[in-house]
Amino acid sequence: MTKIVGTGGGDTLRGTDETDRIWGLAGNDDIDGGGGDDLVDAGAGDDVVRSTSGYDRLDGGDGDDRLTLAGTGGAVTGGAGHDTLAVNASLATEDVIFNGLQGHAMIGRNPSTAQHVFFRDIERLELLTGSGNDIVYGSTRDDVIVTGDGS
Repeated sequence: MTKIVGTGGGDTLRGTDETDRIWGLAGNDDIDGGGGDDLVDAGAGDDVVRSTSGYDRLDGGDGDDRLTLAGTGGAVTGGAGHDTLAVNASLATEDVIFNGLQGHAMIGRNPSTAQHVFFRDIERLELLTGSGNDIVYGSTRDDVIVTGDGS
């Protein structure tokens, strides 16, 4: 496991293809988890955090953060501030079932094989779906939902 630690300023941090633990600390950080099942704690500041593979756990910390899961499952905590969770399932050929009120999204219909996304302390949700037959329940938040070619 690789440990990556930022500074008190704005950092650009990139994970490896393995499992990483990444701490952004203070500052407005740009963090990409890379491959593997990562644990990312962005710390204080207005951070941008991306996860593109593996099952990552993302914590935005204090500040107005943008947390993105693209083609992967994960657990996301926004923290204090106005946080946005963007779930990009546009390449999914399976169905996307999204329930903004319950803090859960599932990519695929079979719960035992689907990719799951769990989230809390998020003020804005953005969802981009793929070509499956998707079921989307918005939330009481400021949601943005863009559907793909499915029905």
